[in-house]
Amino acid sequence: EIALDPDYVKRFLREAANTALIEHPNVVSVLEVGSVEGRLYFTMELIEGETLKDHLRSGPVLEEEGVQILCQIFDGLNAAHAKGVAHRDLKPANVMILTSESRYGFSIKGEFDVHVKITDFGLAHQMRLDQSSVGPGKRFLGTAKYIPPEVALGGDATFKSDVFSLGILAFSMFAGEAPFRARSKLDYITANVEQVAPLLRETVPVSPEISALVDRMLEKDPEGRPSAQAVGRDLRRLAKRGSRAPIVVNDDAESTFYHLRQA
Repeated sequence: EIALDPDYVKRFLREAANTALIEHPNVVSVLEVGSVEGRLYFTMELIEGETLKDHLRSGPVLEEEGVQILCQIFDGLNAAHAKGVAHRDLKPANVMILTSESRYGFSIKGEFDVHVKITDFGLAHQMRLDQSSVGPGKRFLGTAKYIPPEVALGGDATFKSDVFSLGILAFSMFAGEAPFRARSKLDYITANVEQVAPLLRETVPVSPEISALVDRMLEKDPEGRPSAQAVGRDLRRLAKRGSRAPIVVNDDAESTFYHLRQA
């Protein structure tokens, strides 16, 4: 029955097409698209690991590990954005965590042994071609806990919408819980639109810099959020610092750590 639903078929083909556009180590690869006796299919690479959602069942991650994971998620997301594709459903269940143990049966000691793959581009769309919104009379698409306020209010999804979802994911990864507490999908949507997120550093002991970055990503107004490119640059700065020394940036006005923001 699902295979005969035109809307499902369109979404199925969209996922295959959008994912196939993106060739990047941090994005699952689509290997083939075709049909057999009228039944559509596409094949993807086999990923032997666990979802970030399952990974977090054992508790929040340390800041250094979390920054490395976020860098890889961003790299995959940036590759999608470069092709004009926004994910629109970024969440821990759509991020796969691979280790040498899961892939080869042995671990590599003394090295950061985690490889990230973004999956499930079923809601993704090409920004230049598809400007559909979740307006009156249209079905709500996405995961309530991670839905950006502007999309929940019926606006268009943008690359900055992915930044908000990544902010929810990052907060949950470091704090072990979502920034907003809710009991239902509607409560999560309402919270994302109306409630002010708590500061990450007041929820869990992290450095002021990672807290400042995550806090900015959770701005309700897309104009107040950093661009995806700015987030990526700041994540690299966090990954490269040898200690938790303060980061002050003087040559990148988009940076969360730009010197004027330190005043």
